Amino acid sequence: MAPSRPAARSKPNAPRKPVSRPAARPTKSSQSRTTTKKSTAAQVPTRPTSASKSSSSKQAATTKPTKSKKSTVEIYEDDGRQQEQEEEQEPVSEYILRNKTRNISRAVIDKRWRPMAPEVQERVKEIMESVERPIIASFRTEKKRREGQEVLGKAVRKLRQALVQLPVPTTTKDLHFNLEKLLEETRVMQEKLEPTLRFNAIVEATLEKERKQLEQDEAKLAELKANAHQQELLRKQRSKKMHPLLRPPQRDEDSQLGDMPDDIKMVMNEPTLGSTFDLASDSQTSALSNELKRHLTTMQTNRSQLEGIAEWTRRSQTAVEEVSRKAGKRTPDGLVL
Repeated sequence: MAPSRPAARSKPNAPRKPVSRPAARPTKSSQSRTTTKKSTAAQVPTRPTSASKSSSSKQAATTKPTKSKKSTVEIYEDDGRQQEQEEEQEPVSEYILRNKTRNISRAVIDKRWRPMAPEVQERVKEIMESVERPIIASFRTEKKRREGQEVLGKAVRKLRQALVQLPVPTTTKDLHFNLEKLLEETRVMQEKLEPTLRFNAIVEATLEKERKQLEQDEAKLAELKANAHQQELLRKQRSKKMHPLLRPPQRDEDSQLGDMPDDIKMVMNEPTLGSTFDLASDSQTSALSNELKRHLTTMQTNRSQLEGIAEWTRRSQTAVEEVSRKAGKRTPDGLVL
């Protein structure tokens, strides 16, 4: 609200103060604050001269209440804006209680629900009294406090009378009406819930990271598949342009099936026989083959016993030649020791 200026006109002898206009346009909050300052400054009357007392006394008396009323309204509006700004700046809690409607039949209420216990009623009365105190303390004058206390007292008495006959569910406990216990239980539950929420946040962050990595891998895989397809098409085009004799042999996928070493049961480590004829299964040649194996084994054993004779013979011949050289004689040719 813009302040009225009848007080300045009613006092012609009052000195006029120079008004300085701001260079920039003020905001809404600054306008309300400047308006409040102007209105409060207008409330302070200047000391009039003797010549102007008689002419301006009635007019000043009629204008003073108007000024105070307007200034009060302006201050109240300014405080309201500041309060709204403070409420907007306050952080919103993560845990919000939401209403949930349940339809319960009247027969269930009459049959199962019971009135409140005396202890619960006392708890409710204490809650009402704790709510009354800040409301009554908000009034500035004693008269308004008494009036507010009377009005609240009537409402509280009606509520107390209704509480005696008010049915509540059987699951209601004294804890539900004990603010301190509820706050303590809420704090304990929040302490238990906080690690879980933190762990969930970490898991979600990790999951989001893995999803991004998966998207990148899928993009790379799609790019590799596209490149492989392009290379295959390019190879086919080049093979068509080549000379028929230089083209690689074309093999169908169906012709390669069943042509692997495992498919034909090829033995890689075991040596193959020189003949495909199986001697062990022939009854006529089995005795002869066994006797031949025994002779071969005997010959191999005798040969193993004579393996060191050639070495000892060479050493003996070397020793005889050395002795003969020292004695000045030569070994007769053809001597074999």
